[in-house]
Amino acid sequence: MKSLAKYILITAILSLVAFSAHAVQIRAAMSCSNWQAGKTDSKLDVGGKAWVLGFLSGVSFNSNKDILLGIPSATIFRLVDNYCQSNPQSTTNAAAEDIYYQIIKMKGL
Repeated sequence: MKSLAKYILITAILSLVAFSAHAVQIRAAMSCSNWQAGKTDSKLDVGGKAWVLGFLSGVSFNSNKDILLGIPSATIFRLVDNYCQSNPQSTTNAAAEDIYYQIIKMKGL
């Protein structure tokens, strides 16, 4: 349990790195196949969900756009599910970026 808490803390901290057109290193994102496997592995599930929410929170903070306001976490997770089903060779990083831009467009931010 200690290692899971440490993993979640590390991924949350690393998620504060914002993405942009500039090359930045994104760490701890998982493959879409691991995201799908998380449905039967609670450690992958908790870690993956924490990473996605941490990433989106970090880029929201950095952009000063509260994209998560009014959107339940379960909705975010369904969007990642949909992205990963359509793009099984991709990553949760790419899914989170896609979701970020979808929400920006939807909310007109």
